[in-house]
Amino acid sequence: MRGYERDNMDTPKFIMHLITHKTLALLICGSFAATACSDDDGDPIADEDAGIDEGIGDGDPGEGAGEGEGEGDGDGDDTSEGDGDGATTEGGADDLCAGACGAPNCGACPDGEDIAISNYTIGGTEVTYGQYGQFLAIAFDPGYLTGLLPAECAFKADFIPDQWPVHPAPTIPVAGVDWCDAAAYCAWSGRRLCGAIGGGPAALHDVQNAAANEWFRACSGGGVSNYPYGLNYDPSLCNTKDAGFDQTVEVGILAGCEGGSPGLFDMSGNVWEWTHACNDDGECQRRGGSYFSDGPSSRCAINSVRARDHRNNNTGIRCCNSL
Repeated sequence: MRGYERDNMDTPKFIMHLITHKTLALLICGSFAATACSDDDGDPIADEDAGIDEGIGDGDPGEGAGEGEGEGDGDGDDTSEGDGDGATTEGGADDLCAGACGAPNCGACPDGEDIAISNYTIGGTEVTYGQYGQFLAIAFDPGYLTGLLPAECAFKADFIPDQWPVHPAPTIPVAGVDWCDAAAYCAWSGRRLCGAIGGGPAALHDVQNAAANEWFRACSGGGVSNYPYGLNYDPSLCNTKDAGFDQTVEVGILAGCEGGSPGLFDMSGNVWEWTHACNDDGECQRRGGSYFSDGPSSRCAINSVRARDHRNNNTGIRCCNSL
């Protein structure tokens, strides 16, 4: 189904929207057990991180805190604005997307610079509401979605983030997405979540291996820095807890939060970024810390592990791709 305006919908249309969501959920889930089609968006205030500093919380705000609905202060004139759900429409198969951006019915590819790091690229900034909104506006063929997402994401009925603003600020990083949302967006944009150098998943707890991990190599400048900007924590450079913003900020606006390569911004703070590193228990890795993280929790080597279906308003997306 295509996007709908939440503040201008009547009851029948809303009911039809929900019915279509249930239909898509059944199509995607297929033969998977009903228990696989559940979603748990709970997030503790803070828990133990699994990084090299044992016992340091990785800085999650409580639910409803931070940048959720408060980011709806944009001008709303970005072409990607809307409340689409990345699902199917009632039209025929000729109206549906069965490929990546740029393919028929799949929309234009989002703007944004990818930074070359050795034999791969990484997004110069975190994915924004404007870019993600382009993805939400696409009506996907259910059969294509089944192949696009891994079996572990069979529970997905749509890709609408939690607390999606009515008028998203287009240059603020999208948040409230789970791992499957992030993987689907990156695939639609012609890229993938950052994982192992050379492609495929990274080892979940191999967090500071610059020879093997795409995200860490990019953040640390090849393993030479603890933070993207240098060896020591500077609370004035990135959007971390000590900077005092207390919410997400426009991507790339903090000039001092650049590194470990030129043109690469916000690898520390702003929002956590999902990566392609998961275990058999359905836990996946996010990196970089957020606006709610302190110095130790916003290092390049931080390792925060959450359930695949975890959503919080401090967690977003950055994509990689092979050259």
